[in-house]
Amino acid sequence: KALVQDLGERVQRQNAGDPPFLPTPEDAQALLKIVVHASDLSGQCMEPDVAYEFGRRVLEEFYYQAHKERAEQLPESVFMKNLHLPLSQAKAQLGFLHYVVCPLWKHMCVLFPELEPLAAKVEERATEIDFDNLSSWRGVNEKLVEQGE
Repeated sequence: KALVQDLGERVQRQNAGDPPFLPTPEDAQALLKIVVHASDLSGQCMEPDVAYEFGRRVLEEFYYQAHKERAEQLPESVFMKNLHLPLSQAKAQLGFLHYVVCPLWKHMCVLFPELEPLAAKVEERATEIDFDNLSSWRGVNEKLVEQGE
């Protein structure tokens, strides 16, 4: 996030009348890392069916990782605990969207304004989680619910 934020702020200053932004080789390397990272976290930018399937698979990966950590008596990552519960799944997904994906894609839009429709889809996914009616959220991984703890 810091890399994309820094580059985005430099571009914004240029747009505000500062001298032209002249990228250095380090800037180009940073931009490449940012684009690869954004690509890795682009699942929630997709259409709902694809985004939900992507999210369910990530939850499943975290679920199995938590079990492996527990079996090896390693400290479990807090956000990976109890992923057999729909409430824990929703909290993990919302935290991921609010604290990781949304900020990254907002800064990507500073650099690449044509990406704004994709960033809007990420925000849309976050609004679809209704904690008062989790049965309506299509992101629940039912396989994990059925497996239990």
